[in-house]
Formats: sequence, C-alpha cells, structure tokens
Amino acid sequence: MRAEAEVDNELRQWVHTQQITADSIIDPKALYEWQTACLLAWYGFHQRLGTEDETHLVITSLIRKAYHFGLHQIDSPENRDCYGWDLLDEPSLEDWRRVWWCVYVLDSYSSFSTATPTQVETESIQTALPLDPAAMKGTHFQTERILLPASLEGLPAVTQSIGNGLVDKGFALHMVVNTLLKAAVAVHRLSKQSSGAYISGRISALRDHLSALQLTLPHYYMQPTPDMIGGELPSAFNTRLQTQLKVHSIRIMLGLCDMRMDRSRLFSRWQENLEICYRMFEVIQHWDSQSSLTVDPAICFIVASLLVMLHLHTHSSANSNAALLAQLTRRKQVVRLFLQNYASSWRLPRFLLDCCDAFMHKVSGPLSADDIVRISDHFQGPLHRKWLSFLTPSPETPDFVDFENLIHFDLDASIEDMFSFHDNELMPNFH
Repeated sequence: MRAEAEVDNELRQWVHTQQITADSIIDPKALYEWQTACLLAWYGFHQRLGTEDETHLVITSLIRKAYHFGLHQIDSPENRDCYGWDLLDEPSLEDWRRVWWCVYVLDSYSSFSTATPTQVETESIQTALPLDPAAMKGTHFQTERILLPASLEGLPAVTQSIGNGLVDKGFALHMVVNTLLKAAVAVHRLSKQSSGAYISGRISALRDHLSALQLTLPHYYMQPTPDMIGGELPSAFNTRLQTQLKVHSIRIMLGLCDMRMDRSRLFSRWQENLEICYRMFEVIQHWDSQSSLTVDPAICFIVASLLVMLHLHTHSSANSNAALLAQLTRRKQVVRLFLQNYASSWRLPRFLLDCCDAFMHKVSGPLSADDIVRISDHFQGPLHRKWLSFLTPSPETPDFVDFENLIHFDLDASIEDMFSFHDNELMPNFH
C-alpha cells in the first residue's frame, strides 16, 4: 500500500507538470506526448489529484493546445495541410483522431461536473469519429468518414450512418448522445442562471431532438439486457448501458428545467421524473459489478444524481403509497452500493458518495413540490459551488463530508488496473 501511495504521489506530480514539448504534430514525439497528457488528465480528474481549480486548469490547457495543434481539423479539406495532417499516413491519423476525442470527452467532464460552458465548439469539429479497430486490420482506411453534425438537427442522419458504417459503433453512438447531453446541460445551467423566456423553446426543441435520435438508434439499443442473438460482447454491452443512462439523464434535466420554468407542469413532470428514475435503476440492475475498473468512473456523476432524485421521491409529500416508499428505500440502497463499488477504487465516486450521504442526512420530508424545486435549484452540477455550499454542514451539525480534505490516499485498486484502458469502450484506445 505504501508503494502504491508513492506511485500515486508521483502520478500527481506528472498530472500537473506534464508538458507537451513538441511544437507540431509532425514532431516524432508529439503523439506519445499527447497520449500521455490525455491519460494523465483523465486519471487526475477521476482521482481528484490537486485542487478543483488545478484539475480543471489541466483540462482547459489541453483543450486550448489541441485547437492550436489543429486536432479538431484532421479531416478538414481546407485546413488539414496547414497543420501537417496531409503528411501522415492513415494509421497515424487514426491514432490522432482518438487523441482528439479523448480531449472532447475531458471537456465534457469538466463542463458537466461544474456547470460551466464547454470549450469545444461542436460546429468547429472536422475530425472524424474513430474506426472500429477490427476494420482497421483490413483495407478500409478509404471508407467514408463520419463527422458529428454542426447542428442537432443532423444527429439522426449521423446515427443512421454510424449503424451502416465501419466506425467504432459503441463509442460513436455514445458521442452522438453526448452531443445532445451537452446541449441539455447548457439549457439546465441557463435555466438556473437566466430567466429568459427563450429557454422554454430550447427545452421543447431538445425533447424533439431526443425523440428523433432515439428513433434512429438500433432496435435493441435501449434494452437493458445484452443482445445475445447479435453476439454483443460484455464491453459493448457496458458501453450501451452507459449511453442509456445518458439518454435518461437528458430527460431528467429537461424535466427539472420544465418544473422550474412552468409551475403548472410541476406535478406531471415530477411523476415523469420518477418513471425515468426507475428506468435508470433498471439499467443499474443489469450492470456487471466486476467491470468497475474497465468502465469510465465518470458514470458515477449520473448515478449520484439518481440517488439524489430517489431520495427526494422518498420524502415527497406526493408519495403516500407505503409499498412505493418501501421500494424507493430499497432502490436507494442498491444505487448507493453501486457507488460504493466504484468508490473502493476511485476517489471521485468516493467523494460523490460522501456528498450523497450528506444530502440524505440534511434533507428529510415531507417535501412539497415547491420544496423540491427549491432544493433542485441548488443542484447545478455535482462539483458546482452552489451545490457543495448547500451540502456543507452548519456549525451545529456533524461534518459528514470533509470538504477541507477531498483527497483520500487509501487506494484499493492497483495502478496497473486503473490504466487498463484497452478494455474501456468509452475512453479512446490509443493502441
């Protein structure tokens, strides 16, 4: 354990001191430096290495440098030559595409968790989604490339192209849903930071975009069980479950926005919220608990939010059914165990679990509809200042969350396991 702690301290230093010294992508050491920087930023985020500002500063710096290097323009006919992409062979370009999509994912993490605007502009991306590794073994490098659309209206067409193309389907579909999730997170944030009437129109449009997107997903995609007939691998199934949770999260966020913007819909949206929570729970029921070191722990942001929602439903004055309340209590415990499973290996889930425990200690019922809206207004993002301030105990209550020392050093997972990215469908595979 002491040796692991020493290695972890070294990694912490690497995360915050790693420098990309190459000045262009044609430098022989450039790809390795970028791969290393992305892995360390990913690890530092999930292990909470350093202060909140330090962690997000690493990601911010990486994004800006990625734009400077032109990682977002690998497949741009107009701009690829000015960055040197025309000088690389196709296998090398594919490695660089995966680096770009790792940067894209890191930007999403930073934005979603803190309720701050994303830095990556989807409209600026002219880098194709990565190919299926199996397709790369053949002679398919000349296949038609698939790009994310510049507008949300184009997502259904891209989803259909993914189904018929040679891209890494699990990762590509996850990125498509992630694009819509980014828009939903932005609307959720703006609904709490602005009172503009335009937000209601954006909520309605996003609901329509989500409906269209779901209709173009593969027929089995939203089923919470493996596609045994189609020979779905466990890793692909886990990826699909994570994408399902993101689809449900979009509906949760839009519903919460509606509750705040239009009180006449409050009761119906709260009922819809419970239904979606139960769908999310069904996904968790089919989760492989042995996969915690091969599945992105950032999924715990969604699961922690689910636990918060279930707790609010448990204490909602609208729920007087004893059987339902008993079921909610059981399901809260299952969701908490899910977080515990990840918390045994990663600090971020451990911190989120501490926050959930603090929330459940602080909030009890019965809660009126207005109470629920007021409480949900605090939840802008799981690492947002307003939410953490809400959870911070008052002087007369026990300190359930150590907000002064967010970093824990008792790791249970080995460093080797934590860096087993070859089985992680949601982190771009660099090899």
